Amino acid sequence: MKRVFKMEQSKQCYKKNFLTNVIVRIDFINPIDEIQEKIPNELSKNLMKLFPIIEPNTITHGSFKIDVNNLEPRGIEKRNVNQWKLFNQDRTRILEFDMYHFAMIFNKYESFDSFSDLFLKSVNYLLSQFTQIQVRRLGLRYINEINIPGKTFNWRGFISSKLTSLLDSVEDKSIISRALSSIDLKFEEYRVKFQFGMHNPDFPSTIKK
Repeated sequence: MKRVFKMEQSKQCYKKNFLTNVIVRIDFINPIDEIQEKIPNELSKNLMKLFPIIEPNTITHGSFKIDVNNLEPRGIEKRNVNQWKLFNQDRTRILEFDMYHFAMIFNKYESFDSFSDLFLKSVNYLLSQFTQIQVRRLGLRYINEINIPGKTFNWRGFISSKLTSLLDSVEDKSIISRALSSIDLKFEEYRVKFQFGMHNPDFPSTIKK
């Protein structure tokens, strides 16, 4: 039986957005040992129609277990894992996968339709090659960055005050080094984590801009 992965489509889009990265990722229940050494020819041929540039990489995958009695890690394991990265011509779209996960990153996002269409084509090529795959987790992440010139904490006109009220609790804002809030929502079939605030790349130094 052919397995097909689906995502909900939407026609809503914005004339301008502040999305800097959009990431979708699948984690496997069991590792796919067959892609540790190389990508199968048929899968490689299909994926390179969508992502013609390929760059192999090696990462270290580590795991351990916690002893419930003394809360000490045990059974620590490290393994070198071959990771495959494929790019489009201008390298704004990246397909990344290894024996443990399969992910796609857009550094230039236009619409959900184009994003989901490319991901569905890619992941269904994978499922056609490895019909035994079981998914542990599916995650979709949107990253917004809004930059205002200069050092300012005045976000009026850009962001709802409901999301920036945390800053009002600090009188001397020059000492703020980071200000982040997080809301976790639990729906029937999925969860949403909404993290927002001022992320400081120079942390723990104070916010410079």
